[in-house]
Amino acid sequence: MKTLRLLLLLFCSFCAFSLFAQLDFKIQLMPDGTKWGIYTSPQTGTVPTANTITGSGQITMVAPLNFTIVDFNSVSGFWASNAVINGPTENPTKSYISFGLMNDVPKIPYSSTVPTLLFTFRKASNYCPDELYLIENGVDPFDQLPNSANSNPGNEITVLDFGTTPPSIYEYGENIAPFGWDCHDCDGDGIANAYEDTNGDGEWTPGVDVSDLCNGGGSGCVEITGAELYCENGGTTCGNNPSGPLSLVIEITGGEAPFTVKYTDGSTDFTLQNYQSGSPFPVAATNGASYSLLEVIGNDGCTAEATDLSGEVPVTLPSALQFVTQPTATTVCNGTGSVFSACATASNGTYSFSWQYSADQGATWQPVPLGIVFNQTNTGTMANGCDELIIGATIGLQSYRFRAVASGDNVPTTYSQAATLTVQGPLSVASQPQNIKVCSGETVVFNADFLNNGGGDIEYTWQLSHNNGATWWDGMPAQGTSGINSNELTIQDISGQANGDIYRLRARVGDCGFVYTQTALLTVEGPLEVVTQPANIKVCAGETVVFNAAFDNFGAGNIEYTWELSHNNGATWWDAMPAQGTSGINSNELTIQNIPGNANGDIYRLRARVGDWDFVYTQSALLTVEGPLEVVTHPANIKVCAGETVVFNAAFDNFGSGNIEYTWELSHNNGATWWDAMPAAGTSGIHSTELTIQNIPGNANGDFTACGQGLATVFRLHPNGVAHRRRPRGNSPSSAQWRFAGARRPASRCRPTCLAAVTFSYQWQERPTGSTTWSNVQGATVPIFCLANTEGRNGYCYRALVRTESCPAVHRRALPRGRETWLFCAATPK
Repeated sequence: MKTLRLLLLLFCSFCAFSLFAQLDFKIQLMPDGTKWGIYTSPQTGTVPTANTITGSGQITMVAPLNFTIVDFNSVSGFWASNAVINGPTENPTKSYISFGLMNDVPKIPYSSTVPTLLFTFRKASNYCPDELYLIENGVDPFDQLPNSANSNPGNEITVLDFGTTPPSIYEYGENIAPFGWDCHDCDGDGIANAYEDTNGDGEWTPGVDVSDLCNGGGSGCVEITGAELYCENGGTTCGNNPSGPLSLVIEITGGEAPFTVKYTDGSTDFTLQNYQSGSPFPVAATNGASYSLLEVIGNDGCTAEATDLSGEVPVTLPSALQFVTQPTATTVCNGTGSVFSACATASNGTYSFSWQYSADQGATWQPVPLGIVFNQTNTGTMANGCDELIIGATIGLQSYRFRAVASGDNVPTTYSQAATLTVQGPLSVASQPQNIKVCSGETVVFNADFLNNGGGDIEYTWQLSHNNGATWWDGMPAQGTSGINSNELTIQDISGQANGDIYRLRARVGDCGFVYTQTALLTVEGPLEVVTQPANIKVCAGETVVFNAAFDNFGAGNIEYTWELSHNNGATWWDAMPAQGTSGINSNELTIQNIPGNANGDIYRLRARVGDWDFVYTQSALLTVEGPLEVVTHPANIKVCAGETVVFNAAFDNFGSGNIEYTWELSHNNGATWWDAMPAAGTSGIHSTELTIQNIPGNANGDFTACGQGLATVFRLHPNGVAHRRRPRGNSPSSAQWRFAGARRPASRCRPTCLAAVTFSYQWQERPTGSTTWSNVQGATVPIFCLANTEGRNGYCYRALVRTESCPAVHRRALPRGRETWLFCAATPK
């Protein structure tokens, strides 16, 4: 089919070109007489430059029916034989073979002096066709569109020349040298008609020299110039031999086609109608038959008898020699041996065996060199028998073909069918599997591959070992596992239990030995699992906090720990900021010394991972810090009189969490020993910030005299409970009440116990017998009261009225005495 002129249309859209129909085609027999070439050349006056681009091209050749070409070869440009129409209705005795230009590589050079060879080809058989010519566009009966084959035959070419001004376009013009194809030799001088110079002008003139030679210089109007019996598939023997069907081809010159051909096999005459010169036709092969031509009759009545070729033209079949057992295709493992067998029989004569091989799919054959690698079992002469070709080692013989050859003096050389040797392997490792490190739960993909240097399909199997190669298992399929029998193994959701496994790919072809890759280590880091969650902690400010957590690593890798904390209930997390006394931030135990109260409410968690994989977190743990407590109001010292009400007040601030639990404590020995304030009648607020003691007894006096002989009572407020028990500092509170020592003896012993701390005032009083009224004794204002004259005072009662600067008078029990002997003065009280 003609190619579209897209390149031409593109340039015509934008440029002004000069258009010429100036390129001619011809078909020319090549000098070796075995192949033809298609040429192009510019017409006279056209001189193409080197700046050409060939955009499209098609050439259609008309040949005898079923004409077959081989060994097609592009010379200038890249051409292809891409359409063959055999015997169309419009011209049933012809075949139309079209060649299309695929691209202008290698670039087609155009010369005004030398024709440019585009491509060459050979004929499939060794006879000369009656004619070959290039189609005449619009004239040939098959080039009347539409045609019966719905095809588009014809000649065309489009060339752009940018080296001229303006640029030029060259197209197909006409066909030249119409007899340049002619491979006949009409005068028998060994020079093909295409190269004869019959008119003596020193050059071959198409239409002149050949016409003069064949039509005017021959011995008759029809001449038989050759006849050949051959096997269609290229064999040298036919008939009952499997080499192929028998065909006859006759070369005829002169006369008018088509021809009638008569021939005989020696016993039967045959007639073939509508024969075209050079066209093969099948004949029935019979063993022992001898074929001869009888006559050839042209359509114009001209006849050529067989005697025109100096007698009978014999065409005979060879003596019957055939293979009864053919060698068969064999498949072996690389390096092992192989055997091919063949058996033949001859109806007459004897033969011997030899063997041939082909390394190019049967295109060419070479004798098998016997000796080191190849041997045969039967080298003798026989009429019926078998032979074996023994191949000791098949290395490097992949796809070689072997056939037996039977030949002898009285029989033609006969070939067996070709049998292909398939050598499986050898396999070589093309890529090794690589070590892989992943996190548990991820997807693992192992890749490896083998190169098969022979035949056969590679059979793959992935293997794994849990014990470093001591034992191997075929890769056990599990959910998410694929490719066990391919060169790529995929394992989804890998488990930490697979850590340390090793993998390899095993391969073979057929039943040949296995080949293995190197091993690849699978390292699975994790999974991590929390086995101990950090616990909530409640402490007092200033104490030491220790958080503990633990992970189990079920795979490889070292666990990387980091403690995190959040001040906003987990909205934001920070790596635990180290401070003085803080340790273990990157371990599973975090220690924080001297915890501050502002850490109350923080939450902590432990973050862990192995390698560069995702982090795993524990639950969060709450830190509750109670306190610190700070005294904002200390209890004040109080001085009261016995029997009055005492109220102590104190206050604390809590800078952490927790409720403050209060307890008032007292000490009788200046703080050497403390007791919880023992409740008594009229005492309240022992567990609050305000302690009230009603009717304070004198023995609660906590004043300390210089002589240190008094009882000391000190009060303090002690916050108990869950808070840190820090004793408040400062002055110890003291009672303002005092215990006094009165006269426990007669009036001569009336003084306080200690005089250093307090100033006392005294007043002695007397009451007559039977009276209820007390009166002061004039001048009796000293601790020791003495009566100088007791006359008339029998039965009087005396008492001491003692007071301090702030206390009211305290009346000591009266000393009633009925005898004067009770009234005496003494310098020292007893």
